[in-house]
Amino acid sequence: MAAGKASRALALVGNAAPLAEKGTSMTKSAAQQHRRRVSQWRKAGAAVEAAGLPMTVAICITWSACEAADRNDGNILGLPENERVNVVWDRMRRLAAEFGAEAWIAARAPEHDREKGLHLHVGARIPAAAHLRLIGLIERLTGAPADKVYTAPATVIHRGRKCKGVMAHGQLGAWMIQRNLRAGTGGTEGLMRYLRKAPKAAETSAQFRLSQDMLRIARAHG
Repeated sequence: MAAGKASRALALVGNAAPLAEKGTSMTKSAAQQHRRRVSQWRKAGAAVEAAGLPMTVAICITWSACEAADRNDGNILGLPENERVNVVWDRMRRLAAEFGAEAWIAARAPEHDREKGLHLHVGARIPAAAHLRLIGLIERLTGAPADKVYTAPATVIHRGRKCKGVMAHGQLGAWMIQRNLRAGTGGTEGLMRYLRKAPKAAETSAQFRLSQDMLRIARAHG
């Protein structure tokens, strides 16, 4: 995985990215989809904050780095990208439910860019009691063992970039899990601004998605 910019998606940030990489342009259809996503995701982020159900974690998985890591048994790297994304999404949903989550509050944003290739961002509401299990789940699915697990959310300098709320990160930068330190005080809306940015360069085979519970809460919120 390339250094420098390769760590940018690992930081929990609130600023939306440009619509396309320098030297590229979005198709009319992609631009329309992006505008709809911006509107829908803005409303959904505000709705779950207002309902007292903010997102608590942010995850980034870089598939090329996972493939270069130690490849623990039980990983999903043999699956096509869209199936990998679906498995991560479903296993996280089950974990949240197992630990008593009242709703599956989550958004996913698969991306492709020149530095990292295919990678995945997920923002979700995962009960605090499940956070260690979440780390183990991401280790198992990606095949990349944890490089560091922190006893409390830490500020980490990762390839020259300051990343806050870091709970754990994988070997070779394969994945990072961060706690949303501003959950309940606008942190979900900030995370959603980052997640809803337009895909860069080549499109991925996986889909941007909001959970059904998040959509339901957004509709009820008006």
